Amino acid sequence: MVLGILPLAFVCGLMNEASPSPPELIPGISQALAEQRKNQLREVSYALFFQIERGAQQIPGRATIHLTLDDLSRDLVVDFSEQLQRATVNHSHVKLEQAHDHWIIPKQALQKGENTLTFWFDAPLAASGTATTVYRDPVDNHEYVYTLLVPSDGHRLFPCFDQPDLKAPFSLTLEVPESWTAVSNAKLDSETAIGRGRRQFVFSPTAPISTYLFAFAAGPFAELRDDSESVQPLGLSQAPRLYFRESQRGQLEADTLFRMHRDALDHLERYFDSPYPFDKLDAVLVPGFPYGGMEHPGAIFYRESRLVFDHSPTATELLQRSILVYHEVSHQWWGNLVTMHWFDDLWLKEGFATFLSYRLLETVENNSLAWLRFHQSVKPSAYRIDVTPGSVPVYQALLNLDDAKSNYGPIVYNKAPAVLQELEARIGKKAFQKGVQQLLEDFAWGNAGWNDVLQSFEESAQQDLSRWSQSWILSPGAPTVQLQRPSSADGSWTLQQTGPGLSELPWSLRGDAWCGDASSPAVRLTWELEEWSQPLELPPGPHPWVLLNPRDVAYGNFLLDERSANALLEGFPEDWDALTRAVAFTALHATVLEAQLNPARFAEFCLTRLEVEQDPVTYARTLDALSSTLLRLLGPDSKARWIARSESLLHRHVETQAMPGMELELFRHLARFSDSERTLDWCRSLLDSESEGSLSLGRDDQALAVAALFAAGKVQNVKNWFSGSGEDLAKAIFLAKAATPDPTEKASVFRSFLLRDQPPEQWVQEGVSFFHWPSQDERTLPFLERALQQVNWVKEHRKIFFLPAWIDGFVNAHHSPEALAVVEEFLASHPELPQDIRRKILQSVDSLRRVVRIRQRFAGSS
Repeated sequence: MVLGILPLAFVCGLMNEASPSPPELIPGISQALAEQRKNQLREVSYALFFQIERGAQQIPGRATIHLTLDDLSRDLVVDFSEQLQRATVNHSHVKLEQAHDHWIIPKQALQKGENTLTFWFDAPLAASGTATTVYRDPVDNHEYVYTLLVPSDGHRLFPCFDQPDLKAPFSLTLEVPESWTAVSNAKLDSETAIGRGRRQFVFSPTAPISTYLFAFAAGPFAELRDDSESVQPLGLSQAPRLYFRESQRGQLEADTLFRMHRDALDHLERYFDSPYPFDKLDAVLVPGFPYGGMEHPGAIFYRESRLVFDHSPTATELLQRSILVYHEVSHQWWGNLVTMHWFDDLWLKEGFATFLSYRLLETVENNSLAWLRFHQSVKPSAYRIDVTPGSVPVYQALLNLDDAKSNYGPIVYNKAPAVLQELEARIGKKAFQKGVQQLLEDFAWGNAGWNDVLQSFEESAQQDLSRWSQSWILSPGAPTVQLQRPSSADGSWTLQQTGPGLSELPWSLRGDAWCGDASSPAVRLTWELEEWSQPLELPPGPHPWVLLNPRDVAYGNFLLDERSANALLEGFPEDWDALTRAVAFTALHATVLEAQLNPARFAEFCLTRLEVEQDPVTYARTLDALSSTLLRLLGPDSKARWIARSESLLHRHVETQAMPGMELELFRHLARFSDSERTLDWCRSLLDSESEGSLSLGRDDQALAVAALFAAGKVQNVKNWFSGSGEDLAKAIFLAKAATPDPTEKASVFRSFLLRDQPPEQWVQEGVSFFHWPSQDERTLPFLERALQQVNWVKEHRKIFFLPAWIDGFVNAHHSPEALAVVEEFLASHPELPQDIRRKILQSVDSLRRVVRIRQRFAGSS
């Protein structure tokens, strides 16, 4: 592609002096190119202009980049995946060539010192698959436009140097329809009606930030301001604001959300010994946002439905809201003030933000169960991935930012905070906090890597942590740890660790153990495990049960030996604290998943626990474990019987209010695993009236009730079952229709999942579970291979969390040997599959392989 006309003398100069080829001009942003540019230029700043029209499919834009060059031996490469209309370098039109996602600026057009580059372009705008997304409200036809550039979609919106270690200030001017408002990272300098039904918003320059953190949103948002006196001590130059759809005002708990953000800022400033780094902190509630939240400096974007509820929220939903807010506020320091050099260290921002969110849950909300919630919410997802042959290290080498999407997932979001918890226990809370503070002081407004983190903690703790980092940051996989009982009276106990075969060295483990019986207090001891196997000294006694890691400090998949499992199933100690009981529950579940414990016995145990459990989140987690056992682990001989038993107990809990406030959780599980007339009648009654007792369904739960009826063949037209027009009716209809039992309609739904620009990505991601309605295994099996065939397309066109959700949604909707054979044949017949995608499939198929093994081993058992 060639743009512009050059003076003849300048063209002759280009012909006589060839430019060295820039490195790695391939799709995406290569690490080699990023390193070369980091050494080539400095003092970068951006001035951006965008013009947004209603109904548009493109956004006209202009980008002016100021930079300083000390080296003119190379051409300069600017990242931009779209076409340029024209370009100037130092105010002269230039001839530019495009190479994949890059435009090459000849070195002859540049000068030592300050340079100014200006580009005119159009950026794409669609409901899905673009850096700038539009959400069209199906009720009032309003449009809401927002950017989402993480990890490296900045160059899909405007020309830039799209790498995290070239931080720069951003200035922004937006022209939008006159009735709209706009918000961005920095304060608003001016707002002016400019005629022709247009309004212009001019924002102050930001502090230096990475390209993936630049953001704006525009639309007919309503706005509220936090005028609380508690804001003043935080040092913000303007009061925090909430931007939201006017239709959500009645359900918006604005005071609660403002307080959560204020309290998080206050506690983090004191914990970090560092003031909040930006001049404002707004929250934008975006309908259809594909993630729970995105930590843009000064303007956090949230998925609207994660903070605003159209129903009485469950305890789990309130917990998730708190953790989400605390996570995104923590990012203002970890990720925004101090940013990783490259996305191979993605864990630095995500691991610290998740770990600190539970620290805030403990301190801000005075929640004594914070680390119980950490165990229940964070660790299981990490273990599920980390025991598979597709696991990766916390630090994930990355040669191109095009592959950065694949670095997202439970390893950085769940394992990283878990090993940080272990590190804090290892070196002590004071040394850990001091190390964090030193990192923020040393690298403020800059970039850091895992070596910097290690050095800071080694200095604060005065310990050599190289063995720790080798085990937990640089090595893939998690240890599965189990205690072997002595085979004779004079034999010894042995502590063993195994792994998925990805690491040559054993992990460095420190933990504790409880042993005893129901008639006497537990004996507590500590242990260290540096080898694959080593003796463990226990006090004399038979020890009917031994529980490893009861304080949940060590990271690993801890199993129970057969005798311990039997003892806990037969007499679960109710006098244990909530965290220890949860650890024991997790250990029993893990032992089931290793095919060492009959899943029917575990289902019985879950039903027993539901009768006595009083903590709502633990009750919900028990329901989750019960449902997955019923739907996936039990064979056909016993599955129907156990579902009937479970349904009876759950309906009784609804009718007797045995667990107040849990009706919605119970409905969500019953609607999924039971298609009895009793459950379907309940679904009808909930849809036919505005409320049933204390239970009123929000729109997504209405979709679940309709889907249950539709999948059972009890309704023909799903739209007729939704009351009124209401908010987001189109999404609810889309979800319910995905549960169709009709093969032709099923194929149509599958095709809709792969449309380039619609529907919104969030709808599709949620729709995959409706598509795989539990009773439709045989109908959906033919789509498994078709879904796997699309993985490259999905990686290219969807956002960061979609690919693993797509793979897992199709693979682990099944439990048959036939489904396992489909996946294994796909892997064997596609040796060219990119390694990151292959790993994602290996992570998912491990669960399917375990399910098939469990069902085969315990076939015919009751």
